[in-house]
Amino acid sequence: MTALVVIHAVTIAAIIAHVIINNTHRKEFHIMVQNSRLDINISEEDLAEIINAVTTLTEKLAPHLISLTPEERMSLPKMGNTTRSFVNKSLEYTSQYPEFLPSFIDQASFAKDMQVTDILSQLLRSLQPMLSNLSDSHMLSGSEAYQKALIYYRSVQLAAKNSIANAGTIYGDLARRFQRRGKAGSPAANQTEAEPA
Repeated sequence: MTALVVIHAVTIAAIIAHVIINNTHRKEFHIMVQNSRLDINISEEDLAEIINAVTTLTEKLAPHLISLTPEERMSLPKMGNTTRSFVNKSLEYTSQYPEFLPSFIDQASFAKDMQVTDILSQLLRSLQPMLSNLSDSHMLSGSEAYQKALIYYRSVQLAAKNSIANAGTIYGDLARRFQRRGKAGSPAANQTEAEPA
C-alpha cells in the first residue's frame, strides 16, 4: 500500500512539473529555476558582532547627522566633484582676501562646513560600496525565495484543479497574495491582482 502511495505521489509530481514547464515561457522558467546565486552562512557569533558594530556606528555617528525632507533635498544647491573645486578655491580666497567676504558670512563657519563635508565624504566612500552590496544581496535573496514560492504555487494550483487532496486548501490560502483591496472610497469588494503567468 505504501509503495502505491509513493508511486502515486511521484506520478503527480511528474505531471505537475511537466505541465508547469509546458505552460511557462521558456525564458521565464529558466530564470525561475536557476540555482541560487547567494550562499551566505553567517554564524550567530559573527552576526552578533556585526550587529554590535552597527550599533556602535549608529551610536557614534547618528548624533552628528540630520534628516532632510524630500522638499529640502530638492531645493538645496548640490555640491558635486566639479563644484567642490570651486568651493575649495572660494574658501582659500576668503582667507587671502577677506575684504571681499560679506559681513553676514563667517569665514570660520565656511571652513568648518568644508571640514565636515570632507569627513562625511570619507565615511560615505567607506560605507556606500558595502551598503550597495547589502541592498543588492537582500534584493536577490528575496527574489530567489519568491521565485521558488511561485513555482510551488503553480504546482499547488495545478494539483487543486485536479482535485488532489489538500491542494485546494493550500491554493486558497496562497491565492490571497493576489487579492488586493479596492481604493479608499471604492466598493468593499476585493479586486483580483493578476496572478503570475
